[in-house]
Amino acid sequence: MRVYPEQLDQYLKTEIKPCYLIFGEEPLLKMEAIEQIKAAAQKVGFDEHHKFHAEPIMDWPAVFNACQSMSLFSSRQTVELIFEKRPTKEDISQLNDLFKLLNPDLIIIISGPYLTKAQQSAKWFLQYFKNALFIPVGHPEGRFFANWMRHRLKRANLDAQADVITLLCRSFEGNLLAAKQEIDKLSLLHPGQTLTLAQLQAAITQHSHFSSFQLVDALLAGKVNRGQRILQQLQAEGVDPIVINWALNKEINQLYHYSLMQQQGLSVIDEMKKQRLWAGRQQIINACLSRLSLSKIEQMLILCSSVDSAIKTSSSIDPWLSLQMLSISFTDSTLLPNFHHAEIK
Repeated sequence: MRVYPEQLDQYLKTEIKPCYLIFGEEPLLKMEAIEQIKAAAQKVGFDEHHKFHAEPIMDWPAVFNACQSMSLFSSRQTVELIFEKRPTKEDISQLNDLFKLLNPDLIIIISGPYLTKAQQSAKWFLQYFKNALFIPVGHPEGRFFANWMRHRLKRANLDAQADVITLLCRSFEGNLLAAKQEIDKLSLLHPGQTLTLAQLQAAITQHSHFSSFQLVDALLAGKVNRGQRILQQLQAEGVDPIVINWALNKEINQLYHYSLMQQQGLSVIDEMKKQRLWAGRQQIINACLSRLSLSKIEQMLILCSSVDSAIKTSSSIDPWLSLQMLSISFTDSTLLPNFHHAEIK
């Protein structure tokens, strides 16, 4: 059965399943779901917990040993398997064998990155799905993000008007952990109250809400306005522009590689699969490649190089203005003015 993070508490109160599948890219929701499951299991006697990471591969003998051994302290246990990347063929084979060990005294929690519909239709996944709760943990966007904010405020015994919700969403776009921390703080400052815009503006902290990697993700997705807001926030927080330029240059170099492959008639999709990029990421990159020509990407690399030189040589050129231009250049294939062709290596 598929349930969403905000529904999980309700289901845990009525039934404990032998297996939980938690897949998606939002770390806060993933962490909280796992903690909720462990807490609910402990209430009914699952006092022992084992955790295994696929770093870089899963220690399957240790996993099976934990699942089959009887503890001196508890006859019921939870076993948590954490995959940073999608399970490999070897992992899937072992997961199929592990499924046979499910019993009333064992709960298996499996977490990992986003799975496509095709991957959710795989035999191993469906086998577990029939006996599990599947909790997708993607980042909520648009009205779903606003609903998440309202739900979070309600959990903290707070209420808020629409303008407060809007400001919260804008201030913490892309960072649920920072949003949670801010709401926790607001619940201490204004317990049980309906928040006003003035209260929120006075309380919002100026710690880093964004990272250069979130900037890259926004620009690849064509969300240039969001990218500009993130860039402005990073500048206000005193982030070194060389760090931002490095992240952008790394991604643009990868786009250049993919664009060259397209020109040569090679399969970019196959290349991305070899790199084990999840399907959502592949779609974002493909959409970006459809917007940007190879010539435009070459110009963007040249601009990255000029930003790097300006920073390292204390040039009079403002690197932040150049980074703004670089961010805007992700919009389409319109060539940048006053740029000459240069060989890209």
